[in-house]
Amino acid sequence: MIARSSLTLTVIYWLGFVSIAIPQEPSPSTAESENKSLERFEAVLLRSPKKGIAFDKVYEAHIQRGDLDEYLQQLESKAVANSTIAANHYAVIGLLESQRSRDLPAIAWLKKAEELAPNEPMLSFYVAQSEVFAGRTSDAIESFQRALGKNPTKLDRLPIEESLARLYLRTQQRDKAE
Repeated sequence: MIARSSLTLTVIYWLGFVSIAIPQEPSPSTAESENKSLERFEAVLLRSPKKGIAFDKVYEAHIQRGDLDEYLQQLESKAVANSTIAANHYAVIGLLESQRSRDLPAIAWLKKAEELAPNEPMLSFYVAQSEVFAGRTSDAIESFQRALGKNPTKLDRLPIEESLARLYLRTQQRDKAE
């Protein structure tokens, strides 16, 4: 009796393993719902270009599909065609480039967005972060200070001040870090 139940469990285990290992084509309804979900996340991200859940979902989906470069070109085309949405589109391009560790292109795109939306503190913050990653510490300090000068919300102010303080400490400017 014990051997029989053990054998049954072993067979069930292996069948489950084999079914997991066999790649399955997504059903059309699943692919369609994934596309609708991605479109909603893209809309949220383009309305408010910030790192967060929407950004992560959009980046992950385009990486998995292997079409991130096409998506970036699509965003650029839309931005060029419609100047009222250009700042947000350029910001998303810059954030995606930053996520790919392409810091110099990220800086260029984010600065382009910052020029079109000069009162947005988070754009200056994202520029500063990319400048830190690119090793441009003096430029990053200026960008962090510029972000603080744009009166960010309390929620946005904390990471900006924290990052600036860390950068001051890293550059041996302890008196300014406080």
